[in-house]
Amino acid sequence: MPRVLLLPPASSLRAALAPLAQHDIELAAAAEPGTCQLVLADLAGQPAAALGTLGAPQGLPVLVVSSAPPAPAHGCWVVGWLPADAAPAELCGAVRAAVGACAARGDDDPALLLQQAASVAQKKDEFISHIAHDLKNPMASIKGYADLMRRRSAKLEEDPNRKGLEIISTQVSRMTMLLDQLLDFSRISLDRMILDSRPIDLVALAQRLVEDLQATSKRHTLQLVAPPHPVVVLADETRIRHLLDALLQNAMQFSPQQGTIVISVASDGGAAVVRVVDRGIGIPPADLPHIFEPFYRASNVEESRPGAGVGLFVAQHVAQRHQGQIMVESVVGEGSTFTVCLPLAPEGDVAS
Repeated sequence: MPRVLLLPPASSLRAALAPLAQHDIELAAAAEPGTCQLVLADLAGQPAAALGTLGAPQGLPVLVVSSAPPAPAHGCWVVGWLPADAAPAELCGAVRAAVGACAARGDDDPALLLQQAASVAQKKDEFISHIAHDLKNPMASIKGYADLMRRRSAKLEEDPNRKGLEIISTQVSRMTMLLDQLLDFSRISLDRMILDSRPIDLVALAQRLVEDLQATSKRHTLQLVAPPHPVVVLADETRIRHLLDALLQNAMQFSPQQGTIVISVASDGGAAVVRVVDRGIGIPPADLPHIFEPFYRASNVEESRPGAGVGLFVAQHVAQRHQGQIMVESVVGEGSTFTVCLPLAPEGDVAS
């Protein structure tokens, strides 16, 4: 009789899985070597990253039930995912299908299967990296020609194409930034992110970012609050710009039209502090612990809204690689505040 290990053993899913007995599938509370064919991991109400803490036996396939797709966990071979609100019939059907698929594999070595799954995941990440990198080349050509035509247009008194060329140039820059974000997501998965750190002035960086975004958005007002002196950190300028861009883009996407979004830069003790404040839809309390997980979208976000749920994940990882962090406070219907803390550069370091 096939056996399924339910983790945690006290999971509330046990009652919903009772019909499995009719199909000769036994639910186990503990795994003895060689006695279970599948692990059913109940992560409802827990961060998706908690998968690695459940103690699933290495090499066993895992079917996950959670509010969002699980994050990769070392030693865990995830073969499927179901949302936490899945109906009992759907849950039982998925378990039966997973058990059947495992049985069809016969006596394959679980360690070998885990190694093969990890290899496939690595090849997928490498494929994404190559595609994103290759797409940047034509983007660079488009921007180059658009900027050349803009310069020619500027010599004319009136050119009806001038505004269109400015939009093309700005949007290509935006597309390139999104490709860089995709590349960084891949590099994080492959543990290949390398920082090019040097002194940068966060005040000047925030000013340029606000000017660029305001030029392409008439729906919102972006306001910068900053001291008259530089706030210098030792960081990778491109990645910090992407981090701040992700926070500002989120604020604009989830704020009402004509709303004001404030980005402030300050120093506090030995830290540089950047805050992005909006008056948008806010984030439900139950979603706040998971908001930096990969592929996670808050429960009050409409399916039609664009976004894959990787921007905040990459942003938090970048902050942590700089020995910093991002924190969030939010009230539904009132807005959100994202706070970025980064170590200040040593005295004497001057931004270029």
